[in-house]
Amino acid sequence: MKAKMSLLLASATLSVVSHAGEPRCAERIAQGTVAVVRVVPGMTVQIDLPPGAHVGNEERPDSGTKVYYKGGATQSPLIFPTNQGRYEVCAVLAKDGEQPDQHVVLSRRNR
Repeated sequence: MKAKMSLLLASATLSVVSHAGEPRCAERIAQGTVAVVRVVPGMTVQIDLPPGAHVGNEERPDSGTKVYYKGGATQSPLIFPTNQGRYEVCAVLAKDGEQPDQHVVLSRRNR
């Protein structure tokens, strides 16, 4: 499990780097074209993909259905390629008094 989590975080990082020419998170959030998670650096957020979507080549029903993010705000979207297209997520810092997300479930409209 730990190896899969590291792999998913690494693939998300590589996807962000390889799509550097795309609009930044601030623009995408303003347009409403990206999912947003509120984070506090050092805390992990579990991001569940929609039913039937999975990252990687695993065929087991529960394999690759979750990704984990542990970090701060992102300037470019985290991009998760799946069997149903790619899902994009931007992380923003939780404001004072605001609860950070611990568990987020993406919907198909987040593609």
